[in-house]
Amino acid sequence: MADLIAANRSTVSRVLNDLEICGALKPDGRFKGSAPQLAGLFVSAETPGHVAEILDAAQASDADLRRAMLPTIDARLDGLGSRLAGSHYL
Repeated sequence: MADLIAANRSTVSRVLNDLEICGALKPDGRFKGSAPQLAGLFVSAETPGHVAEILDAAQASDADLRRAMLPTIDARLDGLGSRLAGSHYL
């Protein structure tokens, strides 16, 4: 997958591990549920980079700094990144 979307292998691995931990993926890597249950959860070639930037921003202690560090994401192209960036944890 990393080669296909031209991303770092460790970034893709981290995203897939996080999806498995949160219960969105089965251990074999397939999504649990059908599309209606995971509506809006889609990725693009930019998703791994966005997720890495979001994870970096989440580690900032200041809320204003966290928001400033978040990447600008087009929700039409990166549903997963958009949902993560809009999380109330950030």
